[in-house]
Parts: sequence; C-alpha cells; structure tokens
Amino acid sequence: MDAYLASLDLTITFRPFDTTGHTRIVLLINKSNQYNLTTLPYADPEVAAAESEPEVFTMQVRLVDIFGENGMICVIVCRPGETGV
Repeated sequence: MDAYLASLDLTITFRPFDTTGHTRIVLLINKSNQYNLTTLPYADPEVAAAESEPEVFTMQVRLVDIFGENGMICVIVCRPGETGV
C-alpha cells in the first residue's frame, strides 16, 4: 500500500479562498455537510463575507496526482470562538 501511494506522486496545495474557486467552495460546503460542525449552509453571500472577514480563517485544498488534476477536494472555514458543538 505504501509503495502504491508513493507511486501516485500526490501533490497537495493549500491556499486561501479566491474568486476563481468561489462556486466550487460553495458546492463543497453544502455537499459535504457531514464534516460541517456548525451544520449551517453557506450560500454565495456567506462565502464572500467569510473571505472578507480578517478574523475568519479560510482555506481551500487542491490535489494533483499522476493521473491529473483532482481539483479542490476540501474547504476549511474557521471562526474564532465557535465550537460547532
């Protein structure tokens, strides 16, 4: 298994939200809600607001392997003081 995973030559990149990925960000947040600890949906305005709030940490995660670009696979939105539980 280790050799197979190494052979995939996985490259992961982390970067803040951007306008290019905005539509995919909204999709991932609302489609993958089993990991959304707040259970609150994010529409376009909420994502735009999160991007512009300096105290909110936003991150998109992208993946590439030997077969090609997998695109954005993960979205992170963290607000200080919110536990989500």
